[in-house]
Amino acid sequence: YQRRVHGGDPMVEVSQLPTPVVQASLAYLLADQTEASTNREVIVDGERWFVMLRHITDEFQLDWKFLIAAPRSSFFAEVDAAQFESLVIGAALSFGFSTFAAVCMHCISRPLRATSKELHLLATLKTTEADAPLRTVFKEVEELNAASVRLKRGMMAFRKFLPDSVVQHLMNGTMGSALGMKATPLSIMFMDIVGFTSLCETTVRAELMNGVDVFFHQMVMAIHRTRGTVDKFIGDCIMAFWGAPDADEEHPASAINGALECRRQLEVQQAHWKAEGTVCLDSRIGLMSGEALVGNFGCQERMNYTCVGDVVNVASRLEGLNKFFRTNVIAGEACVSGSTAVLKRYLGQVQVEGRAAPVKVWEVSGWLSASTKEEIAAAALYSEAVSTYQQKNFQSAMQQFLRYPNQSDAACRHMLKLCLAGIDGAPSDWVPYLKVQK
Repeated sequence: YQRRVHGGDPMVEVSQLPTPVVQASLAYLLADQTEASTNREVIVDGERWFVMLRHITDEFQLDWKFLIAAPRSSFFAEVDAAQFESLVIGAALSFGFSTFAAVCMHCISRPLRATSKELHLLATLKTTEADAPLRTVFKEVEELNAASVRLKRGMMAFRKFLPDSVVQHLMNGTMGSALGMKATPLSIMFMDIVGFTSLCETTVRAELMNGVDVFFHQMVMAIHRTRGTVDKFIGDCIMAFWGAPDADEEHPASAINGALECRRQLEVQQAHWKAEGTVCLDSRIGLMSGEALVGNFGCQERMNYTCVGDVVNVASRLEGLNKFFRTNVIAGEACVSGSTAVLKRYLGQVQVEGRAAPVKVWEVSGWLSASTKEEIAAAALYSEAVSTYQQKNFQSAMQQFLRYPNQSDAACRHMLKLCLAGIDGAPSDWVPYLKVQK
């Protein structure tokens, strides 16, 4: 910088100034000559400086410029240190708070997620046995989880008294809890344990009850696998039906499948019982299809989801009819008429107790695919013989029954007696059906 005094020689050059700070400051500040003073901040060798330039004219009209320069650190070193310390402390506090918040959120969210999952499973009836309540430091969350566990335990117990399908409809709101029944096509099954009264008298109680527990479990599982609804246990009898509460247009076939699945499962279990030398249970099954009233039956204080009607009564009677024919599964014609895949034998028309109109009944022995040609031919021969008898052609019917392979069959022996009685002279009140009383 050159300054001439009254046109004289320059007093000093900027390049001759003692420090780079002064050089940089003047070069930056003197660019603005309009103000009497100028304050600036410059960076020299990476360090920030505060500089101030003052213009003063003395009494001799000489222009003086005063430059004051000081490093920023001389003013703000302690402030910067304090600021850095504050940042460090703030970061530490922020990290600590975030960690604490994350731990708290985990402690809250873990039981909440578990509770939400259990409630979702409970709504779909896919839940298992209730676990112990989760422990957490948050009392409200722990109480919520404990309440859900109690609800789950209650629902698990509730499911043992009602079919799952009924519980599901109640929870979904598709079935009300008010009294009311609706006419619905159904297939009904009654299953009884053979000789249970005698077994109660002759079998050790613990052994019998263990066998009954296994029997009921296996039969209920077989019914559920074929979309059946277990209505109730009546002593040693199981009542079940197909077609409600979940609609099933093929309910007769489903009922036949259920009965055969029960028999298949029971035969497997009977082999285990015989191998163990314990009580071996057997069953009799009656099936009937038709329209029945199904819904909530009872009173406002106590009700039961069940079905009632003539078809239910007939199914119960057909179960007992097995004792007369020495069979295991008897079905009404409405139940087997559309079943072409099962081995069935026409037993004739039967007037069961408490009903005036006779019912066409069939013995269901198994699946055609698992039957031999001889078994299929024998069932067809027997069915033809029964039809011949109903036409009052006793001689021809007897010849057909005599050709039946199993002459020790109780039903065949009974029909032979009826044919002989007809040949000797049919009574005036003869009817083409059997009258079976208890």
